[in-house]
Amino acid sequence: MPIDGRLITPYLERKIGTYLKQGETFAVAEDDRHISGELQILEYSTGDFVLNGKVEIKLLSYPNKPLVGKVLSIQLNAVSESTSNTENNPASERVINVIVDVPNPDEKLKAGMTGYAKIEGKTLPLIVAFTRPIVRFIQVEVWSWLP
Repeated sequence: MPIDGRLITPYLERKIGTYLKQGETFAVAEDDRHISGELQILEYSTGDFVLNGKVEIKLLSYPNKPLVGKVLSIQLNAVSESTSNTENNPASERVINVIVDVPNPDEKLKAGMTGYAKIEGKTLPLIVAFTRPIVRFIQVEVWSWLP
């Protein structure tokens, strides 16, 4: 393998004696020293954090051991979080995918694990942080009702 890591394709022994078609994948290798993860952030929150910002992650399988990583990239376009109808309130269903890098020295992280994350962002006064949804509603929704 050209990388340090391990093969993560299950049941490789079943491929013994079989032939691969041209271009067919034999096995998938994973470099598990650093895990890249994908977070979905509501689109109106994307202005609150930056590249290389700190990320704290709590996995469902390890709730008492938070992991710390950093933001690698922020997707350039918003996508629908679900396939539900977004015509009534398009902003509430849109997310931006953020790629994060998490060191994995003890190899506890595995592909496909899920959990929750917090991305370090701007520091705001308490009153501003709690009134942001109301202000956003007035700035966007009420504005759209005006002629």
